[in-house]
Amino acid sequence: MKKRVFLISLISIFFLITLTSFAFGANSQASTDFYEYATVDTAPGASGYGTNAVNIRSTHEKHAWFSIRGTGVMTVTLQFKCPGDTDWTDYMDYSSTERKLIEGGGAGVKWRAIVKNAEYTSGSKTFGFDW
Repeated sequence: MKKRVFLISLISIFFLITLTSFAFGANSQASTDFYEYATVDTAPGASGYGTNAVNIRSTHEKHAWFSIRGTGVMTVTLQFKCPGDTDWTDYMDYSSTERKLIEGGGAGVKWRAIVKNAEYTSGSKTFGFDW
């Protein structure tokens, strides 16, 4: 009997965890040779959540489009990091739909977009770079 109760409890916990992840979503990233995107639909952790770093100068086109779309209530911060920097530098904050061309950049300069820990309120936004 104890084994049966334990097994039923274990199955119930697994089911609740699975159902919760589907109901509330999960932040995600998508990357190819032509884009780098992130979707934020749950509160990010302490370090925030966003795209992987992109070196725009190394893309075939030498520029990239930065875009934000979705109906979420949050602030997406566009950041850059120069060679030798230890931290990311905030470039611009966005809270609504946007599409912006980013030209080349210096050699070795990396860009990323991130939703910081305290900047998420609700909903879902997809943001990132394509070239």
